[in-house]
Amino acid sequence: MFDILLRTAQKAALVGLVVIVLVGVCEGKIIVQNGNDQKVANGYKEVACPQQGFVTKCLDCYETVWDGKNGLYIYIGRGRTIPYVLIYRFANRSEDAKAFMEGPIVRQMQRSNTKHQLEIGETKEYHFGGRTLYGILFTYKLPNQDVVVKSLRVGMKVGSDIIAFNAKYLDGSAYGNSAMSVLEAAVANLRLTDSMPASSPKVATTRPRAVSSRTRPTSGNLKVARSEVASVRYVKYQDPSGYFTATIPQGWRVKTGLKPDGQIDLISYAITVYDPRKPDRELYYNLNTSMGLKSVAARDWYIRNYGKSNLFAKMPVVSPRSTAGFFSAMGPHYGFRDFAVSASLGKSAAGGETVVADCTSTRTGVRMRGVFHAVLSDMKYNVANNMFRPNAGTVDVFPLVEFTILSETAPKEEFLDWQPVLDRCLASIRFTSSFMEQRQRAWAQVMGTSRYIMQQANAVSDMIMDSYRRRNISEDVLSQKRSDATLGYERVLDTETGEYYKTQNGFSDWYDGTRYKPVSDNTAYLSPVSGYINWK
Repeated sequence: MFDILLRTAQKAALVGLVVIVLVGVCEGKIIVQNGNDQKVANGYKEVACPQQGFVTKCLDCYETVWDGKNGLYIYIGRGRTIPYVLIYRFANRSEDAKAFMEGPIVRQMQRSNTKHQLEIGETKEYHFGGRTLYGILFTYKLPNQDVVVKSLRVGMKVGSDIIAFNAKYLDGSAYGNSAMSVLEAAVANLRLTDSMPASSPKVATTRPRAVSSRTRPTSGNLKVARSEVASVRYVKYQDPSGYFTATIPQGWRVKTGLKPDGQIDLISYAITVYDPRKPDRELYYNLNTSMGLKSVAARDWYIRNYGKSNLFAKMPVVSPRSTAGFFSAMGPHYGFRDFAVSASLGKSAAGGETVVADCTSTRTGVRMRGVFHAVLSDMKYNVANNMFRPNAGTVDVFPLVEFTILSETAPKEEFLDWQPVLDRCLASIRFTSSFMEQRQRAWAQVMGTSRYIMQQANAVSDMIMDSYRRRNISEDVLSQKRSDATLGYERVLDTETGEYYKTQNGFSDWYDGTRYKPVSDNTAYLSPVSGYINWK
């Protein structure tokens, strides 16, 4: 063993690496049934796996072990522990490699890591030795240990079989690059020598062992519960002051007034529609406001001339001067923080950009997703930067003026379901002629006319729905898959209604009916979930 470590250290030193000897985490009891290892030229040996009818190659310093349950291990570090590369041949698979990784492999990882904080990466295409594989990077933390494990699972279709590889290593260790090199050599040199022996373990179905015959899902024991979204009933809301009407979900509430203190005036009129049971499900629509300064110099000017307690001196600086910059700066006023844009949906007819972003609710601490929009008007008012220094130049101290400020938010994992509901509420807002006449008298010229501003809710709503359907969907799909993985769900299609449902992992492996079919395409993760199917 010392010779192996010395040779490894010498090789690492050539590229300036420091080899760290890691005491790995055992993967459990190993059944030792060594294949026929044969040394070949250039420091590599050919490793035969007669149990599954394939051969490959690895460095002659690595130990190889066949385990009847998991496959052929190639151990890279010290002892039979992480890091390693694992190879297994799944016979007679009907799906392609990509579908196999996103289906059986994901479900297998979910079941074997129920006590871990499993993170599932995006499916990617890999190329090793002229071969194309599809893979997913899984990351999890071992319980009661400050150790993060990375597991790159890749697979390729060979004939009717799928050859699966698992490169596992500890995050941040010196063996990460070595694991990738071993994986590349194993893929490039793999070839089949025979068909799968009849006695080979049939683990390809990866059925959950905890399911007994009495608890398997059948057509007779399924309990289908409709989701909240699918059960929404809409009612018409009439503002007590007679200013507007709207269509909202039954049981939801409406309040008026600017955030955060609820001040009400006809110019900066604001409406909030929300679910009192889960207040992060919220639509906020504000006709216009004046919040935020354009520069640090403007804020310094107010502090220098009027003191830190001045209303304008307390305003944050909006940078960049955009929808994203506005909500990032104003997040604490609106009840969220850590604003991070994931996509732009384009600009409305009024010129305001609409973005999709994630943020954290300051009310509940829940991570939310939302659609945000604002039109920023750059009215100028330049004053002397320093009245005692004429050569100090000028500074624009006029606060930013924003129009058609809106946000539609919900907890991140359920935003896809609730966004159409929130948008329906927005599109339904109708201001009364009495409100518009009073507002017109209060302020005769606001971006043309008050009527023009009232029309923006409809225009922005149409733009959001159209752009949201055409947005880059890959991040949303990945987010939904991660959420399902964390909560232990898979998705199925109700072939009679065309609706999608969530159910506990293992359903598709055991269900004996024909109505509910497993789905793995992106459509299932871009459509509202109509309910949950319980069978355990």
